[in-house]
Amino acid sequence: MFDSRQVSLLAEMGIPVWLLRSVEEGTAPTIVEHDVVDNDALLTRMSDARWLVCHDGEDSPQAQRLLQAMLSTIAVSYQDMCVLTLADVAALTASAAVDLTGKTLLLFGDRAVQQHFGVGASVSQYRNETHFISQIALTTVVSFGLNELLQNSNHKVLAWHDLQLAKSVQQPD
Repeated sequence: MFDSRQVSLLAEMGIPVWLLRSVEEGTAPTIVEHDVVDNDALLTRMSDARWLVCHDGEDSPQAQRLLQAMLSTIAVSYQDMCVLTLADVAALTASAAVDLTGKTLLLFGDRAVQQHFGVGASVSQYRNETHFISQIALTTVVSFGLNELLQNSNHKVLAWHDLQLAKSVQQPD
């Protein structure tokens, strides 16, 4: 654990400090993989969310805590987001009649990126810029997978920059 002086110095250098905190039961959404997506139910679930989040890793409590900590750095609460499965992302990408204006999709990890952009896509190829999917009016930002961040802390600073990019494109109501 860092003391307050160390946290201040890291903050001055632009390096975020993410703490793993325990999450009360029921506060973090669980991700359930679906083979078939009910588009109407998906759109209803997403209707109030400005942030759509999809990650390709195991939905462990540690990954949920990391996701919650990361999103809190850009002031995103669970009430303002919707966690999507890989199948949900595939359904959105395939849909041409959906208008997602005002929403931002955060894709974490290569499998999530491939689900959205195609088989040959990778995080390294799509990071550092926003992507606008015009047929569904959706802005997308790509970053490293949660499991990769848990295993390789060197990517956390880069992921923080990705989150700052996402925050800059999301317009307040």
